[in-house]
Amino acid sequence: MPDDQVNILWIMVDQMRGDSAGFMHHPVVRTRRWKYIHYVGEPGELYDVQKDPGERRNLFDDADVREARSQMQGLLLDWLSTSENTPPPDTDNPYFREPLSPLG
Repeated sequence: MPDDQVNILWIMVDQMRGDSAGFMHHPVVRTRRWKYIHYVGEPGELYDVQKDPGERRNLFDDADVREARSQMQGLLLDWLSTSENTPPPDTDNPYFREPLSPLG
């Protein structure tokens, strides 16, 4: 994958939440180094896929990679705002509210 290539896709996850179960679709943003999975209304997942190719350590709440998380969220927000046939951005999610900036 080239350094500046960004892939955005949807994954379907079988989830059990309280009394309900079912499949949920979640957007995923992937760059050469980072993978960000967005969940509606709850924290996401962020992996440094170069250092952790098995995706065993979720860095979403790690202060040392806050800028990377913000950049990945910004890429997702840009894509959701401009793409057809996608749900609106999840801006009410408290985990998705911090100022976002695109990769530069």
